[in-house]
Amino acid sequence: MLTKEQQHVLSCLDEKGLIRFLQRLVQTNSENPPGNEQTVAQIIADELHHSGIDTVKHTVEDDRFNVIAVREGMRKEKLLFNGHMDTVLCGDVERWDNPPLSGKIIGNKLFGRGTADMKGGLAAQIFAFKALVCSGIPFKRGMMLTAVVDEEVGFKGTQALIDDHWIDDCIYGVVAEPSSLHIADCLKGGIEFTLRVYGRSAHTGVAATGDNAIISMTRMIGAIETYSNRLRRRHHPMLGSPTCNIGRIEGGYGVTVVPEFCDLAFDRQLLPGEQITEVENEMKDLLYQKASELGIHMDLVRTLSFPGWQLSHDDVLTLLLHETHKLLYGRPATYTGFNGYSEVELLARYGLPSLIFGPGNLAAAHAPNESISLDEVIEAARVYTLLGYQFVSKLSNE
Repeated sequence: MLTKEQQHVLSCLDEKGLIRFLQRLVQTNSENPPGNEQTVAQIIADELHHSGIDTVKHTVEDDRFNVIAVREGMRKEKLLFNGHMDTVLCGDVERWDNPPLSGKIIGNKLFGRGTADMKGGLAAQIFAFKALVCSGIPFKRGMMLTAVVDEEVGFKGTQALIDDHWIDDCIYGVVAEPSSLHIADCLKGGIEFTLRVYGRSAHTGVAATGDNAIISMTRMIGAIETYSNRLRRRHHPMLGSPTCNIGRIEGGYGVTVVPEFCDLAFDRQLLPGEQITEVENEMKDLLYQKASELGIHMDLVRTLSFPGWQLSHDDVLTLLLHETHKLLYGRPATYTGFNGYSEVELLARYGLPSLIFGPGNLAAAHAPNESISLDEVIEAARVYTLLGYQFVSKLSNE
């Protein structure tokens, strides 16, 4: 049963305004690369400013800035709402039924790049933050909202928040990645590699005098595929098996030259508990041994890595979200794993217990005809609003 004050706070949530705002965000290009989040960032800053909420434009790189909003409480500890403004590329527009930036609403769904990942969740957090501030309730503890750049490439926005000590007073964090309104309390880590295979160039007319690096790379790909199939024997109850995916291949100069090099970019995702160093050594042993057997000269470079992550079901933040969900819907939230990269792991490494909870289906992200349920966006905003109320209305020792 909701109290009158809880009902009042929820009544301050502008649900129609939320949908209009989300539609505007989706219609605004923020593809990364190249990292053109500026216009979306300004729209968010303006929306908060017009609601009487001061914001800070936190510079991360030239022309790229996070948007930070803070509501101080009687005590310094804060709850963090975190979401990213950038999206992946729209891709081949011919594969979309409507233009990727149309923001078209059909029935209960809004379509466009970034709807699920994750402008829907970010918009819901923004309007929940607005509802809490505009409700006029006293804040015993504080709130912080961060709309960040560069999640889709290098996590530069959230890393800058950490490096510049913006979130030092935050004690819990909620990241609004698409989890279909389930609590995602575990995710895979990842190691990204670049493999270069060397050959020997020659004129195509005497190709036999050369050593074709692309052909050699196909043999290395076979070794990676065999290894990837073996990974299916490892299993996590929420996340399934680790994966190994080849994402890019490039080599040679043209059809008249035997290629002297070939580059392959791939990743190996990690289950919680798998160690980066151990998996990296496993991959090196596999590929260098295969190359030695085949007489192939190669280099393998680790370009990016972060560990898997899991939050305890008994964590205070998890229990608080369960309590909030039960107040709204008469039942606790359900659990899921998150099979994607997320800054929640970065926050956890920093020492900030965080979880993923957001509207949208991860399967729709990064795909043509990406969409999100508008009902889910509104439900997420209601959960964020009440969760924020539960946090700011109580002191930590109450």
